[in-house]
Formats: sequence, structure tokens, C-alpha cells
Amino acid sequence: MGHTYSSSFRLGLIPFLLVLTACADSLPAFQETNESTKEQQTAKTIKDNDAEKRLRAMEQIDAALHQSKDRSEIEALAKIRKCIEQQDVVLSLSHLELSTVPAEIQFADHVKILSLSHNQLQELPDEFSRLNQLYNLKLDHNRFTRIPSVISRLPAFFHLSIKDNQLKSFAVDLKSMTKLKILLLGGNPISKEAVNELKALNQLEILQLFRTGVTAADIEELKSALPNSRVLVDSNKK
Repeated sequence: MGHTYSSSFRLGLIPFLLVLTACADSLPAFQETNESTKEQQTAKTIKDNDAEKRLRAMEQIDAALHQSKDRSEIEALAKIRKCIEQQDVVLSLSHLELSTVPAEIQFADHVKILSLSHNQLQELPDEFSRLNQLYNLKLDHNRFTRIPSVISRLPAFFHLSIKDNQLKSFAVDLKSMTKLKILLLGGNPISKEAVNELKALNQLEILQLFRTGVTAADIEELKSALPNSRVLVDSNKK
């Protein structure tokens, strides 16, 4: 009797164990599906938040467009709005005769390459520091007398072209621009003081000094101070 009861119990336990094994086997797949669902939900939330952020930005730009009477600013705002709407990573605000950059530039914080060349700029707004993906900036043919200090607060920044301005000295702590790799200074009246400041940029890979008035002796000092940099100068100063 006892033996029969024990056998019956074991036989009855087999289906339960089979079900339990099947559940255990399916658990990793369930967990993977659950994790995948969570990731999809997170991605959707981020996408929705980004879309809402872009919509708010474009609404603010529309309000600024409605209020502005300046043709150059209107053109710049329209280009910024289009860039945000299409999520372009390259933005050109060149040849607009801008004397100031609209504060609304801050909303284009996805931009990686920005051209502000051929304007009448002397400074950049504080809002510029919010362009946290910007790594390449062109400021050629403006009226800068110094490198704008706000550039040193851009976390991804490493390429600056500021040719054909009025730079004599930099008026910014170049040591703070630790990620700067490419600096194009051609066509500026670079002073001896500025040459000495450049020696601190030992992380530079390319330094361009065409048409700057920098002497051959200064060039040799720079090359010695920046052994890992390509110092590009006029052919008669090599």
C-alpha cells in the first residue's frame, strides 16, 4: 500500500515538474522581451520629448520672427528654424551681414558644424555655450578683435577657423581650450604677445598662420614649443 502510494505520488509529480521546467526555460526569453519592451518605451519617450522640445523652440523662433524688423536677423532666424525642424547637423549663417547672432541659436543644440563667416560680428552671445554638440566653427571674415570666450565652454569643440579678422591678441585663456585641435588664424595681425599665448596649445594638431605678419623667428619658436603640431605659414617664412 505504502509503495503504491509513493509510486502514485511520484507519477503525479512528473507533470508538475515538466511544467516547472518549461517555465524555467521560457523565463530568459520573457525577461529579454520585457527588457526590449522597456527599451522601446524609453526610446519613444525620448523621441516624444525631443519632438516637444523642437516644437517649443520653433514657436519661440516664430514669435521672434514676428517681432523682428531687421532683415539680417529675420534671415538668420528663418535658417535656424529650418535647421531645427529638419534636424540638420550643419548650419550656415554666412553672408547675412549679421552684427549679432540671435539668442535663438541656443535652440539648435544638435548642430555640429556652424558657419558664421562673412558677417560683421565682434562677439558671440552667452547662449552660444548651449551648443553642446558643436565641434566645428567658422568665423572667417568678421570683425573679431579677440577669440570669443564663450567658445571655451563648448564641450565638443575642436576646430576653429577665424581667418581674416582683426585679431592681435586672444583675450581668452587658451589653456582652457584643451580640446582644440585645429586653429586657423590666417589674415590676422597677430602680435608677439599672441604668438607667446599660442605656445600653450600643445594639444594642437594644425595651426595655420598665413598672412599674419608673424616673423620667421617666431615661427621657429612655435614649432619648437608645439612639436606635435603642423604649423602652416607663408612659403617665405618656412
